[in-house]
Amino acid sequence: MEKLANHWNNNDENSEALNAFADAYLYKHEKKSQKVRAIEISSLNKACMGEFCHKNPNLF
Repeated sequence: MEKLANHWNNNDENSEALNAFADAYLYKHEKKSQKVRAIEISSLNKACMGEFCHKNPNLF
């Protein structure tokens, strides 16, 4: 996760990196509905952003 945050900080394609991470994470849960998947992606994005902001407070 820290490597993802560092990549995110240094690369304009950060949303693609995060989406790829989310897709890979959720690939293991193919039996879940699209609705549940959307909720999980939203939660994952919030968790990643929270961790990223916590480790890089001077950027905000």
